[in-house]
Amino acid sequence: MVELEHTTVSIRFARKDLDPVRLSELLRFTRTVTTQSIVRSRKNGTVIWSISYEGNEKLSVVEKIEALLAMFTKEKSAWAQARENVKADIFCGLFLDGWNQGFGLTPELMREISDRNLEIGFDVYAPTDFWYGSAVEDS
Repeated sequence: MVELEHTTVSIRFARKDLDPVRLSELLRFTRTVTTQSIVRSRKNGTVIWSISYEGNEKLSVVEKIEALLAMFTKEKSAWAQARENVKADIFCGLFLDGWNQGFGLTPELMREISDRNLEIGFDVYAPTDFWYGSAVEDS
């Protein structure tokens, strides 16, 4: 199995009236130069705090997830408190560059995700002619 060509990984928190500063303090979030932190508000009052890995593209999806999780405390009680009335997940965008690309999650990483009570989701994007510059414009 060949590793994926391009991936994006984020940890997202969402709740009405979410306080990212308080949540950051509770989870002892340590921002690094490889992260992008964005706070967005929706019309319905939901606030979304998204922390994305923006570092070395050569890292695997597993390494990116591990790097993001390392920016937060491992303390289960802090995560349990943070998860009260807060939707939280790990989002992975997987961009295929051909056939038969993939990855696996290690038991240790699955345990870390589970200990934090996080859902993990994968959006998979197949290659298209347009990506490779061979799209033909209609005349």
